[in-house]
Amino acid sequence: MHKISGTERSRHFCFFAWLQIFVQVLFPLVPIMPHSVLADSLSLSSATSSPFSTVHSTTSTDSTLPYAGTLNTVASSLSSSGKNGVVNSAKSAASGYTSSTTQQWLSQFGTARVQLNIDDSGNWDESAIDFLAPLYDNKNAVLFTQLGLRAPDGRTTGNIGMGVRTFYTDKWMFGGNVFFDDDFTGKNRRVGIGAEAWTDYLKLSANTYIGTTEWHSSRDFEDYNEKPADGYDIRAEGYLPTYPLLGARAMYEQYYGNDVALFDKDHLQSNPSAITVGLNYTPVPLVTAGIDYKHGQDSMDETRFSLNFHYTLGQSWQSQMSSDQVALRRSLAGSRYDLVERNNEIILQYKKKDDTAVLTDMTLTSVKDNSPADGIATNTVTLHAITSDNKAASNASITWAVTGSAKLSTTTSMTDANGNASVNLTSTTAEQVIVSASSGTLTRTMPSSFSLSVASLNLNLTKNNSQADGNDQNIGQVVLKDASGKVLSGVAVAWQVDSGATIVSSESATDSDGEATINFTSKTVGPVKLSATAGGKTESVNSAFINQAISNVTVSMNNNNAPADGNTANVAQAVVTESNGQPMVGVSVTWSLGVGSAKPVSPLTVITNSSGIATLNLTDTVAQDIHVAASAGDKTGNTTATFAEVPSILTITMSPDNSPADGSTQNVAQITVTRAGNPVEGASVQWSKSSANAQYASATATSTNAQGVATLSLTDLTAEQFTVTATVNGSNSTSVQTTFTPTDFGPIAISIPEAGNPLIVSVNLALDGVDVVVAAYNNMTAGDQITVSSVISGDEFRKTLPYTSPIHIVSSSEVGQNITLTIPSENLMKVEGGDGQPKAQLNVRADITKGTVTKSSDTLKSIIDTCAPGDTGC
Repeated sequence: MHKISGTERSRHFCFFAWLQIFVQVLFPLVPIMPHSVLADSLSLSSATSSPFSTVHSTTSTDSTLPYAGTLNTVASSLSSSGKNGVVNSAKSAASGYTSSTTQQWLSQFGTARVQLNIDDSGNWDESAIDFLAPLYDNKNAVLFTQLGLRAPDGRTTGNIGMGVRTFYTDKWMFGGNVFFDDDFTGKNRRVGIGAEAWTDYLKLSANTYIGTTEWHSSRDFEDYNEKPADGYDIRAEGYLPTYPLLGARAMYEQYYGNDVALFDKDHLQSNPSAITVGLNYTPVPLVTAGIDYKHGQDSMDETRFSLNFHYTLGQSWQSQMSSDQVALRRSLAGSRYDLVERNNEIILQYKKKDDTAVLTDMTLTSVKDNSPADGIATNTVTLHAITSDNKAASNASITWAVTGSAKLSTTTSMTDANGNASVNLTSTTAEQVIVSASSGTLTRTMPSSFSLSVASLNLNLTKNNSQADGNDQNIGQVVLKDASGKVLSGVAVAWQVDSGATIVSSESATDSDGEATINFTSKTVGPVKLSATAGGKTESVNSAFINQAISNVTVSMNNNNAPADGNTANVAQAVVTESNGQPMVGVSVTWSLGVGSAKPVSPLTVITNSSGIATLNLTDTVAQDIHVAASAGDKTGNTTATFAEVPSILTITMSPDNSPADGSTQNVAQITVTRAGNPVEGASVQWSKSSANAQYASATATSTNAQGVATLSLTDLTAEQFTVTATVNGSNSTSVQTTFTPTDFGPIAISIPEAGNPLIVSVNLALDGVDVVVAAYNNMTAGDQITVSSVISGDEFRKTLPYTSPIHIVSSSEVGQNITLTIPSENLMKVEGGDGQPKAQLNVRADITKGTVTKSSDTLKSIIDTCAPGDTGC
């Protein structure tokens, strides 16, 4: 067998790579035009009634029995193959219907090809879908993207590409493309570069494929590595001009490397090549049936039958089912958006692993364990794999599994260069699970535990401010709860004190009430920070040891009457004194708040400063009085904090405004009530107006919703401007001006700048569409709706579709200006004529709607001909 040398192979790659780069650089993208521009000879498949007249049509009914084709197929299958034949027919019908339905939906956006194949086991491995969508398009060039998805041999493979096709000559299209292919299942990737040269009834193309993935463990063979094979192919596809339903194609392909699976993974070859020839038959544009014969070296060959469905953007269903349209598909114009022909399946090559590189053992280690079972915190298990010579086993495929209710971050991974891999796991149940790692026939396991999830850790001092004599004890207590508020028993608790304090006794786990306590002493006067940790959460509180008895706690408001805006704080102050009135330093003060919505924004347990003072900051969103208390030892003091009402802010707008005074179209007033930046719900709003003519279209007494908004709708039969007022809660009010515009407008006049005098429009000048200018009219206002309608009359032009433009809404900047709308070129197709032949007549009309009133212009009639006066293109 002849093998191609590395030098010769390199020359092949260089040639095709530079050829395709040259093609793409030579034909840059030209200015953008709508991609509906194909060619002026394209015919549309059906007529639509004129917008200017009522058309009476006759419908002919086919008397053939409904579903006769399907019944005939089932009967034939039953007679020839029994039950299996019927089952296969059902599968074929289902997949065919699904294919055509999918393609019809995708055709809204581009060209789609769907191939659905179901084997006897119900597998869809040989199915595929490809989709091409133009991004930028004009008469001379089209920039497109193409996407694909398939699963050959169980390998889910995606394709994404971008290309350009140029039409600078009448007879030929030249194009280039770049694709990225990704075998998601086997983790193989490659780049493809292609070139195209098409003309009527003939397509030529070439593609190169360059792998970007290095050797890695194969999913097909346990002791083999795999990667994409480099290669190229050259293709030709042609059709008979006299019988375009029948076509033929030929392809030569070459791939490089040892053990390459050009045909299948069971027949590996060295530097394989193959020639493919085939015939295809397209009875209607939607369906193509084909047969291909592929012959390669070592007497390898295969025959493949195919049935493809193809739907084209912008074509009606009738045209997709008409055999008369097949010839158009074979033309250069008709194939403008055809899919790129290339090998979308990644051809692989294999290499047997070195015996010393095969994984022989692995060990598991728990890096992180006993995380809370909250579904978020993770345990981590790592793996180290080695070969028979005790070296790190890199690129080994690892499969992970776990018992219980735990979830893994991944089920598969590859060892790195150091032979390591890891997996994270979470759980919502406190449990011990078993994590297993497998590679081939080798499996290793280890346990991993999750503890109860602590959502709430509440730490308090049940006794504080003890004497600093090393005997008198402060006592702390922690209560643990889960997310539902249920107490947690048996949860481990870790305690810590600072400043030289000594733990006398402590409970290491919560009891049946979810509580744990600690007793601690100190010989030093001053604060001691107590901390408790459980379930990954830590809470701290400030305690104190003193050398004098507390005589009094005096509480007052250092800052009061703050606005209830949720941000501005009132400040309470507690002064702790001895019996002689001297302030006590380092005493722990615990604050508490009475019933209400106020919230502390500073710690509730505070150590007095050098002046014996401890403070508390608190905020509120409700204007009210709040009881504030401070305790130190067995002494308590209290005071009242007052939060003041925050004034409301009113914002009133009109949207929409400037509606026509037609008695039905509404202007809407909207008021938004906020307080301290927050919406006020339930505020009462009373509406009024200064106009006697305008009418209320909604209730005048309303309340603000959850967003602080209330609205009022108005109508009018008089064009006027007046004031709308909203009064909130009976005292605070604000106003806004609103306007109703006159309903009378016009007259409406239109013109076609491309038409001369007499009104004749050249087909050559209308290739980019015909512009229709709607002149500025009296009482033109923002929000007016303008449309342009057209139809071409004449017997030989009956296939040209009538057209109505999308609604153009006049903007404020367009008021008083001419408005230009365009009739697209595809609605001017089948426009022929010339000397001695009837001319096409283009009828154009503009419609303008203001509110509920619609007015139309006179119909402008002009002649469309292949030659017009002054047309130098004839």
